Amino acid sequence: MQQHSLVVPEVSRLRAGVEAGVVAAAATGGLLARAAALAGDGATAPFAAAGRRLLGIALGDGAWAQRLAVAGGVVVHVALAMAWGVALALVAWRWRGARFWAAVAALACLTWALDAGILPPLLRFGHGIRASRPQAMLLHTVLALTLAIGMRLAQQRGRVAEQ
Repeated sequence: MQQHSLVVPEVSRLRAGVEAGVVAAAATGGLLARAAALAGDGATAPFAAAGRRLLGIALGDGAWAQRLAVAGGVVVHVALAMAWGVALALVAWRWRGARFWAAVAALACLTWALDAGILPPLLRFGHGIRASRPQAMLLHTVLALTLAIGMRLAQQRGRVAEQ
């Protein structure tokens, strides 16, 4: 008789969510940097703004403080992407087809709606970027799509490891 562990699926589900979040953080981080550069703010502006808020660094503080703010902002960005990845994995881990993509679309709408004013500024995805509504919607769509891609990649890697 085969024994089943209740812990292993949860660990793999959480791991897949974290991995999906890393994929999404990379894609959306590039999108944020490009949008900020096009706006004339510099590619690191959104990360610096989030990091300054997180660490209490003033805009006029020294160069090392600003570098620390950028690093802090990147950490916040990656952590938020991983949190949304875990949320998607917890909800839609076993879903396939239309049900899975409906969950992805719902996640894009949810993140956009929460960021539109419900969440505190530091917890808003893409905090620190000056973006129009269509640009913000694009950011959240890219977030959801890359979370979906990252989750599928993590699931495929898990299936290959099991064989």
